[in-house]
Amino acid sequence: MKKLFAIVGAALALVAGSASAQENKFFAGPTVGAGFGGGPTLGLNGGYEFHKYGRVEATYDHMFMTSSWNMDMLGMNLIGQIPTGTFVTPYVAAALGHKNKATLDFDFWLAEVGVKANLGDASVRYGFRRRTALNNTTTNAYDTNEQTLAFGYSLTKTDAISIAYKKERNNDGVSSEYN
Repeated sequence: MKKLFAIVGAALALVAGSASAQENKFFAGPTVGAGFGGGPTLGLNGGYEFHKYGRVEATYDHMFMTSSWNMDMLGMNLIGQIPTGTFVTPYVAAALGHKNKATLDFDFWLAEVGVKANLGDASVRYGFRRRTALNNTTTNAYDTNEQTLAFGYSLTKTDAISIAYKKERNNDGVSSEYN
């Protein structure tokens, strides 16, 4: 998995380097979250944005669940937006990651398609995500489809808040809803 991250990272760096310098920027910062069905989440997010429509990023999240177990997730994401000349922007995303949760420890992939509408400092996003473990024999319950409806508001040029409603269904037909 480490070799795969290195190969994908090098390829994305080459693509990012092809954009003009004034349209490119590095970003990094902490992430803080809370959700139903889980405890508070603290993490780090950093990466490179190019042509303002593409982004490669690395993420780390630690979710505090209960006194008996917590969850860690490490991922590498590639996100591309399709410029339309309107306030509505379709997007695609792909990611590779590693999840460690209680007795589960596995690598995963995901793909997402969606649309985002920018309304001044506010935004609305709807996406459909498919994710599964790379070794699906031991982690079959992670094979899920997820729909997300999110609302965001930019506080400054670098800070924003958002809230999301997510509904996921795994291959066993179990459905969960959370914010």
